[in-house]
Formats: sequence, C-alpha cells, structure tokens
Amino acid sequence: MIVPDCSKAIATEVAPLQDVYASPKESGFTLFEVLVALVVLSLGLLGVYGLQLTSLKNNDSAYLRSQATLYAYEIIDRLRANREAALAGAYNKTLSAFSSLTVPGSGASIAEIDRYEWYQNLETTLPSAQGAIDCNASAICTATVQWDDVRAEGSTALKQQVVAAQL
Repeated sequence: MIVPDCSKAIATEVAPLQDVYASPKESGFTLFEVLVALVVLSLGLLGVYGLQLTSLKNNDSAYLRSQATLYAYEIIDRLRANREAALAGAYNKTLSAFSSLTVPGSGASIAEIDRYEWYQNLETTLPSAQGAIDCNASAICTATVQWDDVRAEGSTALKQQVVAAQL
C-alpha cells in the first residue's frame, strides 16, 4: 500500500471576492447619501416635535375644562345644600361682580362664605377665572365658569362652562 506524502502542502492563493460589476468609485456610501438621510431624519423629528407640542396644548386645555366643570358642579351642590338661600337669590352674582368679593367676616351668611370659597378656588386653579351664579324662581340655577385658555389657543380665548340644574 502506498501512502501519499502529506508533508508537502499545496500552496494556492485565494483571491478576495470582488463584485464583477462594481467599479472602485461605486463602493460604500457617498457624502450626498448621508446628507439626504440626515435631512429626512430631521424632518421626521420635527414632525414628532410638532405632534408632541399639539398634544401638550390640547391636554392642558382639557385639564382646564375639566376643572371648570368640577367647580361648576361644586357650586351647584352648595346651592342644593342651602336651597332656601339659593332660591331667595343670596347666591346670585354676575361675572363681573365676583371680582369685587371680599373676605366674609364673622357673622357672614353661608351663601357669602360659599361664594367666596368658590371664587377663591376658581382664581387659584383657572387662569383669569370668573364665575356667575343665577337662580330663578322656578328653582333652576345656572353656574357659569369663564377662563382664559391662552395656552391652547395662542391668543386670548375666553372659554365658558355652563351648568344648569334644578334644585
């Protein structure tokens, strides 16, 4: 039996794989392709930023509207708790009359204290807030809350929330 001699290795040179159709100038990314990709990416990021800004504005506006609704129902509940004074007109105030409210002193009526506390809550929660209460003889009371929604609208934009209820 004849054993082949493995001590002599066959030396062959392996050539690197090259694309037959590619010229040396066409390999890799060019600076122009990178620039176009950056422009497309930055336009996308600006769009996402615009969506986020709009979302924040709308969220703030919805929060203020929710607070106005909460306070309108709060004064309606106070009117129901003091029904006789409400029907007698002790709570009735126009939008402009609330800005002249003073701190009720000792001996103040429940209606005066309720109006003052309600207006203080409006002022501390809503921007440029005003409120109005109107109860008529047929026991229907209307609470109006008005505020400035400047952050959502971009200019002075007075919003109103009106709640009417039968006592």
